[in-house]
Order: sequence, then structure tokens, then C-alpha cells
Amino acid sequence: MAEPRARAGRITRWRERLLDPRTRGTAVMAVAVAAGLVEVATMLPYIVAMTMLADAGIDTPLRVLSLVGYCALMILPAVVLLVLRLVAAPLVQRPLERFAAWMERTGAENTAWIIGIIGFLIARSAATELGLFQAIGSFLDR
Repeated sequence: MAEPRARAGRITRWRERLLDPRTRGTAVMAVAVAAGLVEVATMLPYIVAMTMLADAGIDTPLRVLSLVGYCALMILPAVVLLVLRLVAAPLVQRPLERFAAWMERTGAENTAWIIGIIGFLIARSAATELGLFQAIGSFLDR
């Protein structure tokens, strides 16, 4: 009897989909353009900081120290989040498992309620924008 194959991670599944010969070229290009836009957006602060550092009238040792400080500042949030995840994982694992089980049991009902509430809010907004409540009020005042 064959062992069940471990479920691949999200990135692995995306890569497999994109590398599949049946995948349309436009889908691959769309993912590549989106990745490029994200890369440019995250690269802009670095480019600005490097330009400011290059234009600063300071000596090379201070520039190197500034660059090290900038890199440390950019890496620090990720390191802090990693440490928090490693420390908090045992503490939050059970509550998250119970929450996931509850979501699996009640997901369909919760989704129906959420869609119903959103539908009501959209309908109410449309009625307000169209002046239906004012029209009904003026009709009833006659």
C-alpha cells in the first residue's frame, strides 16, 4: 500500500502550476509582472536610502556604519517576528487548532451569514443613495 504523499506547500503548488506545460503564457506573464511590481515597490526605499547615503558628505567609515545600521533596521522586524513565532508557537497552537476545527465545522454557516450581512448592507446603501427611504417616508406622510 502506497503512503499518502505529503501536501506540498503553497509556493511549491504555485511553482508547479506555473511550470506546467498546459499553463497559458499570459498567466505566467501576469505572475511575473506582479512579482516585478512587488519587487520594485520593496526596492524603492533601499534605492532612496542608498542615494541619500551616496550624496551625504560623510567619510567612508561612517557610510559603512550607516549602511550596516540601515540593513539591521530593515532585518530587525523579520527577526523579531521569527523569535515571537518560535516562542509563541507552543502557547498558541492549541487555541489555533480549536479555532481551525470550529471554522471547519461552522464555515458554511458563517459564510452564509457574512454574505447575508454584506448583501443587506449593500442593499441598504443602494436604497439610501436612491432616496427610497425618503420616498417611502413622504408617501406615508400623505
